[in-house]
Amino acid sequence: MIAPTPAAHLAAGPPPRHVKITVPLCLSEMYYVDAMVAPKKSAMESAADLSRLIRELRRILRMRLRQDLGQPLPGPAAELLRLTAAQPGLRVGDAAKGLHIAPNTTSTLVRQLTAAGLLERTSDDRDGRVARLTLTPAGTERLRHWRDQRAALIADALAALAPADRAAIEGALPALDRLVHVLDDRG
Repeated sequence: MIAPTPAAHLAAGPPPRHVKITVPLCLSEMYYVDAMVAPKKSAMESAADLSRLIRELRRILRMRLRQDLGQPLPGPAAELLRLTAAQPGLRVGDAAKGLHIAPNTTSTLVRQLTAAGLLERTSDDRDGRVARLTLTPAGTERLRHWRDQRAALIADALAALAPADRAAIEGALPALDRLVHVLDDRG
């Protein structure tokens, strides 16, 4: 196996990474060669690209869901429903912390979702000053239907991609999940 040393000019930049490249050394045989390749973009450039793609994906999904389901819930309201579904009996204050929004904004969302019949606010049995949140059956159904529609839109789009593109996206999912946790831990 041929393993070239990194060029001196790469040592000053971002750390190189190993990749396997196919090099035709003769017409009848292909050899895999370990090579040192510098990342193509800086962390800031990659972050800008990722931010743009996330924004575009969210915009397109909102637009398509609006076409299919009518007016979707505003982002923070949908996030509150998702958080409450994951943590039934959640306290309003803990919801504000989990969503990284002000407590008064959370209280406004709770009032709106309660009025819409999607969320139920009850007093804590041990401390009547504490409000607990649970989804109503209508809230559970709306959240499930929204998730199913969103997943179907994404699945259809993934199916339209080349297998290599689908594999690249699937391969990136664990790293994206780790990125979510890093960002959330810093929140």
